[in-house]
Amino acid sequence: MSPLSACILTIVIETAFFACTKYRRTPLFLLLCVGVNGATNLAMNVSVEALSLPYWSFIPAELLVVAAEYALYRMFFNDSWRGKGREERYKLNRNLFLLTAFANLLSLTIGLLIAYL
Repeated sequence: MSPLSACILTIVIETAFFACTKYRRTPLFLLLCVGVNGATNLAMNVSVEALSLPYWSFIPAELLVVAAEYALYRMFFNDSWRGKGREERYKLNRNLFLLTAFANLLSLTIGLLIAYL
């Protein structure tokens, strides 16, 4: 699968995933999701290919992508979560991290299935 095809697939899957959650009420977040996923996916795929890294190197790269996407998404919601209590902010952050990780796992799994089946 070409880096561009992988990028488009990732954008579609992860944005659709977040559109099925409570974040669908925030259209600007979904737009951010498109941009962030496009940037992180292209950066990861081009880096792995350009550096001629072994096939398994996508695992640590994917973990870095999850961390970067979560950090950007958290920055987006930071102001709207400011007035909430500590426990509620913790739950919101935890849920956002878990959703980000699951969205990436979902797009990675579907991408691998398409590429190798």
